Amino acid sequence: WLQCQENSLDPVHLEWLHSYMGNYVGSLRNAGTEVLTRRRHSKIGFDRFQYGVIKRRLIQGGSEEDEDWKEGHPVLFPNILLVGNEVKATLQWRVPVDDTHTYHVTLYTYRAAPGSSAPTQSAVPYRSVPLTSEDGRYITNVTFNQDYMAWITQGSIAQRDKERLGQSDVGIIEYRKLLAEQVNVALDGGDPMNVFRSLHNAVDAPLEKVKLGHRAPTKYIPQEAGISQAVPSIQAVLDGWAQHYADGSRVPSG
Repeated sequence: WLQCQENSLDPVHLEWLHSYMGNYVGSLRNAGTEVLTRRRHSKIGFDRFQYGVIKRRLIQGGSEEDEDWKEGHPVLFPNILLVGNEVKATLQWRVPVDDTHTYHVTLYTYRAAPGSSAPTQSAVPYRSVPLTSEDGRYITNVTFNQDYMAWITQGSIAQRDKERLGQSDVGIIEYRKLLAEQVNVALDGGDPMNVFRSLHNAVDAPLEKVKLGHRAPTKYIPQEAGISQAVPSIQAVLDGWAQHYADGSRVPSG
């Protein structure tokens, strides 16, 4: 569980796992195509807040006025990541099942563009995400599956006694301190962070509207393997944003 959760406290993995390795996988599948520029980090930052840790990143060529740094997005203690932009957001839960297995759930929410509405859904569609292809190899051509591969290939329990933590690991160090502190709170009989005794609590958490200096894509791009039955509804929402952007109603920052 911990090696899954700590993935959320390592912003630089975006640069190496999703950009560098992701481009490599893409180049093998589409020989001769141009790969994306690797998004190098100039600085990363972490701030504790009422509900966990806010993550911040500054990409080379960017500014501290960019929302990736100025706003950031949170890891909600102890086991939830919130990430997204003005169009969509994902909540990712990682729940330990036993010492070597974790139950991972991602909830996707798409917001209708100003002046438009989202299709009505009678039920929340869902799917189980495959981790490997028919040949037994890990699926690595979609973003979140790259994360899953990295979690699993550390072994059933990561060998932390062999770690050499560096400058890009300050978020992981901060999270481990927070985890130890909250364990001690519980052992002393108190309520650790994010235990709510009322049904009326609302969590106000930051989230960038513009991410990595680019507005959200207006064509559906799957983030995980498998086929979602919700794609037509999602694309209808994205079409509304395409029209919104075409009207010039919003100019992205960054």
